[in-house]
Amino acid sequence: MSAEARLRHYASVFDVVEVNSSYYAIPDIRNTQRWVDRTPAGFVFHVKAYSLLTGHHPRAETVPADLTALLPTSPRRTRRGEIDATSFSPEAVDRAFHLFRTAVRPIAEAGKLGYVLFQFAPWVHFDSTRLEYLASLPARLPGWTIAIEFRHRSWLPDHLDETLRALTDARLAHVIVDAPPAGHAIPRVTTATAPTAVFRLHGRNAEGGCASSAAKRRRCGRSTTISTVKGSCGRCYRKSRRSARRRRKSSSLSTTTTATTR
Repeated sequence: MSAEARLRHYASVFDVVEVNSSYYAIPDIRNTQRWVDRTPAGFVFHVKAYSLLTGHHPRAETVPADLTALLPTSPRRTRRGEIDATSFSPEAVDRAFHLFRTAVRPIAEAGKLGYVLFQFAPWVHFDSTRLEYLASLPARLPGWTIAIEFRHRSWLPDHLDETLRALTDARLAHVIVDAPPAGHAIPRVTTATAPTAVFRLHGRNAEGGCASSAAKRRRCGRSTTISTVKGSCGRCYRKSRRSARRRRKSSSLSTTTTATTR
């Protein structure tokens, strides 16, 4: 089955998809226009932000030429050969935002963009610089709904009040995570910080969810029973609705399907 046929079939069954490939590389604008053309009216794309924009270290082969030109001659590398995120200057990050915004614009202009998901790296800690970065996101992606998922406990629960206040002030959607319980996992905080609230199901398989590599995660799997999903969704939904009413804001919970579409 071709990529076009897969997407058309998927869109005939589901009305929303989370684009995961945009995390690994900024998509070609020709592809995003094809996604728009191959899906019906009302279909929604939630798009993951490019890895560099969330504190991750991008693979060298995925870095656009515009950004490569702004790198030092010998950029720092991780043990796995990725380009260390600290090698990119503020100018390069600004350029990455421009390229990402341009690539996703066809989806937004077609009215098919749900939110852009900023799933921050597990090593991204709470600090004043990161708070400033959060506050800058609405201006960098004007008019778009932005959802924030933290994966370090310095945000939640260590600086719970400051974190939620920063999200609220910038009207950034707090991603409520249902994930395997583990020592490093952030707690599930059912607080809405924007008109859109996002609920992401990571599953309850602690061994698979906490594996150190993608291959190990695939072997372990992320099995979650239907009864667990229904129970978690129901509890989270009720708590989030109460939170939304207290804040006098509407809250829509989104259980997204992750897929790669090319």
